[in-house]
Amino acid sequence: MTPTVATPRLTSFHDARRMVLEQAKPLGDEAVVLASSVGRVVARDLIAEANLPPFDNSAMDGYALWSADTTGAAQDHPVILRLAGEVAAGSVWDRRLSPGDTVKIMTGAPMPPGADSVVMLEEARLRGDVVEILG
Repeated sequence: MTPTVATPRLTSFHDARRMVLEQAKPLGDEAVVLASSVGRVVARDLIAEANLPPFDNSAMDGYALWSADTTGAAQDHPVILRLAGEVAAGSVWDRRLSPGDTVKIMTGAPMPPGADSVVMLEEARLRGDVVEILG
């Protein structure tokens, strides 16, 4: 006869979370000089007096476009958009981007009027004067 081995009961995520939160005690806050703040966590939200930069900009190299134009894009079924131009950091795209168009954009460059998102270069393929959006 084979001996029966008891399987340990595992604690669920929700029970473990509840147990931890029951034991956790909030820490107080303290004011420290900026130079001593490395490795610390800010105790409350800070709000900047001004936006920097003072415009919406691209956080990556890619293609600025209307997000609605990318619906259904996939590796095996790319969405094809017309390449309308390029905007580098330090320059400005002064025309409104039309649906179906895209603009190559560099990190830090201002977003073209009408564009509401950027697809990173790795998710697109340039084919002459069109760009295939892959996902």
